[in-house]
Amino acid sequence: MKLRAYLLKRKIIFDSLAFVWIGFAIAYFFIIDEYQGLYSFSTIVSVALFCGLLIIAWHWIKCPKCKNSLFQFVMMENYMPFAISKKLKYCPYCSKGLDEEI
Repeated sequence: MKLRAYLLKRKIIFDSLAFVWIGFAIAYFFIIDEYQGLYSFSTIVSVALFCGLLIIAWHWIKCPKCKNSLFQFVMMENYMPFAISKKLKYCPYCSKGLDEEI
């Protein structure tokens, strides 16, 4: 398995969880919680859990060789859901190529 495929699999899982969570939070806010306002308990919990999901992804999307987090490079470089930018060619910490075998 190539490093790019390994990171892409983890990114797809994270993106799917993030989109599902945002969908549930918006649906809950508009359907069930419409009379409680912006600062209701469900809104605060939704934001806190989404931030927790970001922290988990920060520790989960990492280079298997050097164990440094690649979250900021995989997620933020020309953000494309369910894809990794072709500009990212190697791990910036250990210079392991993304198109090399793990």
